[in-house]
Amino acid sequence: MRKSIEIRDFSVAVGFRFDCGYEFLWDCYGPEACGIGWTKDDLSASAGIVYDAKTHVVYEMSVWDTANNIVLRWTRRGFGARRDRESRERGHDPRIAIDKTRFRDSNPDECLSLLQKLVRRRPSEKRRKGNVHVCGREC
Repeated sequence: MRKSIEIRDFSVAVGFRFDCGYEFLWDCYGPEACGIGWTKDDLSASAGIVYDAKTHVVYEMSVWDTANNIVLRWTRRGFGARRDRESRERGHDPRIAIDKTRFRDSNPDECLSLLQKLVRRRPSEKRRKGNVHVCGREC
């Protein structure tokens, strides 16, 4: 079983098809933290990683199966408590992904397995309105 996720693991899983890149503005992962994301064309799924731009250490990965209301999250050992503390300081419940949907803490293998399944899944017939992907844009 994997103990961590590398940028390459995520990149290969999404076929190097990223839809956004961003600076991660919280302090919990340090000053060089940034992220990249992927969103399925029909908006039924998305995923993203937060990593250090200098060291390439991946701190967090989330996989959103919006069609089934599932959000997996893996966090590098030693960083979850820092993220949760900052989340509470900013007025957020660290267990909530969005609305009433909770993160399900997971491991690298489960996150990558679900992501690969979502990438391969046939697109849904109708687009769901109100989906929010990993970059925070509502579509």
